[in-house]
Amino acid sequence: MNRRLSIAVLALIAALLASCATISYHDRMKYYGSPRSEFVDTTEARSMFEGVLVDDRLIRNGKPYYHLQFERVMDGAGRYLDLYLPHDTSDASLVFESNVKKPGKRASFLLLERTCCSNEYGEFSDPLKTRDLEKNPERLFDIVRDKLKKNVTRADLPIVFVKLVFSNVFKYDIIYTVWKAEGGDATSFSWNACLQLSYDTIDVKWKNRSRALYGLSKVGYVGPVIVDIVTSPIQLIAAILYFGMGGAVK
Repeated sequence: MNRRLSIAVLALIAALLASCATISYHDRMKYYGSPRSEFVDTTEARSMFEGVLVDDRLIRNGKPYYHLQFERVMDGAGRYLDLYLPHDTSDASLVFESNVKKPGKRASFLLLERTCCSNEYGEFSDPLKTRDLEKNPERLFDIVRDKLKKNVTRADLPIVFVKLVFSNVFKYDIIYTVWKAEGGDATSFSWNACLQLSYDTIDVKWKNRSRALYGLSKVGYVGPVIVDIVTSPIQLIAAILYFGMGGAVK
């Protein structure tokens, strides 16, 4: 009985190690070609950046967009992150890099979030908290001053707050809130979100990445896949022995 148990355990360990070949390789390589590698502080959970609102009504293909630009978000000097955020979120957003600094009279703010989920800046991205601020817009200016270290008043509106969420390996989100001045002393906001976007839609340069090495990493999948195929009989035998003996002990 002990011999059978030992064989089953050894076979199970071999199967688990073999079946992990492709998965382990993928886990090591999945970040390599990602545009996230081109952004600063890739190990930091979240970072806040101040930028400019270049244009609050940029017309592209007949559709209005907010055009924002941020410095120091990309890793390296002379790199600027531009965002085209649609007034109507049924239209596509654009995230791309440029090497020209653009002027802007209005402030904008970008929260780059790499680890889910933060409530630290919920006033700028959570629609429920933002709605509370709408009732007392002076609190918005107080929060911007206290949390973002920027003195703003109603005369500085519109202001756009953007949350760029990189916490998912395969998809990213853009959440943005736009504060506007209305007639009299009224202030209003609109909450918008472009969710589950493919990283392929982020158009940034390959500075920290190498297309050649990334291509080789794709070819490298052949080895782990072959290992998994060759060891598949061991995996099957291990599974039969494992479950035949009652499966995992709870």
